[in-house]
Amino acid sequence: MRRKLDIGRSVNFDKELHDKIKDAAKRFNVSFGTIVRECCENDLPKLIDRENKRTKRRTRTHTESQ
Repeated sequence: MRRKLDIGRSVNFDKELHDKIKDAAKRFNVSFGTIVRECCENDLPKLIDRENKRTKRRTRTHTESQ
């Protein structure tokens, strides 16, 4: 079952990124919003995980040097 999309947000893109997203949407025959959602769903967890690891590494290094 498809999830209900009941929250709208506005985001700004520079022209180059906008054109890339628009071209991908046209190529895959989906909406601009679908491309943005897919990118967020696929890459946001990776971004969060990388940042958590970086923070832990930085905190551990800082603690060890004291």
